[in-house]
Amino acid sequence: MTAHLTSQDILDAFDDATEWTDLYDATTDPSTTSPQYASELAAARQKSGATESIRAAEATIAERRVAIVASEFAFMGGSLGERACAILAAAVRRATERGLPLIASPVSGGTRMQEGALAFLQLATLGLALTEHKAAGLPYLVYLRSPTTGGTLASWASLGHLTVAQPEAFLAFLGPRVVETITGEPIADGVQRAEHLQRTGVVDRIADLPGFVAIARDTLAALAPAGVDAAAPASRPTPAGSERDVWADVEATRAPGWPDVTALVAAIGSHTVEMVGPEAAMSDGAAYVAWSRIGDRGVVVVGFRGQAGAPYVSPADLARVRSAVADAAQLGLPVVAVIDLVGGELTAPAEEGGIAREIARSLAQFVAAPVPTVGVLLGKGTGGVAFAIGATDRVIALEGAWLAPLQPEGASAILYRDGDHAAQLARSQGIGARELGGYVDTVATSLAEVGDAVAHALADLAGTTASQRHAARVARYARLGR
Repeated sequence: MTAHLTSQDILDAFDDATEWTDLYDATTDPSTTSPQYASELAAARQKSGATESIRAAEATIAERRVAIVASEFAFMGGSLGERACAILAAAVRRATERGLPLIASPVSGGTRMQEGALAFLQLATLGLALTEHKAAGLPYLVYLRSPTTGGTLASWASLGHLTVAQPEAFLAFLGPRVVETITGEPIADGVQRAEHLQRTGVVDRIADLPGFVAIARDTLAALAPAGVDAAAPASRPTPAGSERDVWADVEATRAPGWPDVTALVAAIGSHTVEMVGPEAAMSDGAAYVAWSRIGDRGVVVVGFRGQAGAPYVSPADLARVRSAVADAAQLGLPVVAVIDLVGGELTAPAEEGGIAREIARSLAQFVAAPVPTVGVLLGKGTGGVAFAIGATDRVIALEGAWLAPLQPEGASAILYRDGDHAAQLARSQGIGARELGGYVDTVATSLAEVGDAVAHALADLAGTTASQRHAARVARYARLGR
């Protein structure tokens, strides 16, 4: 059963929480409040001990001051009326003015029906305040308590950079009774539970309150301002290496045991917060998205799971990565794109879902990214999907990695109408990391070396402007092969 958490439980989970009671005093109940509704409000205040269904405070986590807004379910089911929306919007604006990350914990039945349309329309003001907060490059983390429904779920509860939910939380646009009343059909069991919504990507993580606080602590530590000197050394040149059998490398990267994106991030990152849990990703998609800290810089890591048995990359996976890159741009964070995948999905649904279009959109996004980008060619660089996230400012390769326009067997099928010439083509097409001169900047012989090279590249790029990086990117890819 889902634990019942009050707004006080949320505030008590953080250090030195100081409530912004002046925001409550600066607001009043709607002028249209009827005597009956006024009586209901008075009873709600007596029952909950709160002024309204929203409480706001400033607190500390990971040695960083943050703003907190939390619903109080004991106050009319956490519903949002005009005054509650005004308090919530004012708290968001104060967080923006003070440069504070925002942590929100909604629990709500949605819009307060006693106030009707006027309360519903206040969500526009709230949405604007949250948009301005995120545009200022400030993190917005959401912890969904049970139940969260209606206008609350369709507004501030769904706009976080990271969304974590209570175990078994009930999360729904409309509850089952309302759905059946309106449509005449019941909604399927389990669809509106947090665990199902994590599998579909609506929710990033499932955690109890202490677990959420730990995730928030890691997230804010990962996103803390960089302390590395922007003039740090640039990426090291590729060391000379002995001749390698590229086909042997192709087979090695496909075998169980070759490090994938999760192994890389575990080796070189700290305070890592994966945006979609591994169980959900392995069952429903190949996309990997995480916030992490590499060296002394917060980054967004994107990639695809490339280990044996991982799913093929779908249009939805590419869209998920593009969303993460957009978040990175909004927060002003560098992107580390890890290239290692079994390939793009070759199915009718993938074609219908526009996989070619998603590849094109992803490539265009990386070429035009306003933030620094570093690619890591970790293993299998297969086809257009690989390069869709590989048009970066710098590229670091792990020894043995490769990049090809198509799997060697596919190239053999085109040229020879069979797959028997795959090894021959792999050796002749110049696909090995050390053969990709002009694209790969550094070849590393271990994950630790990859981490060092990525940190150096990030520090080097930190001293450049967006316009300088764009011009260098254009020149970099224009001269490939010349």
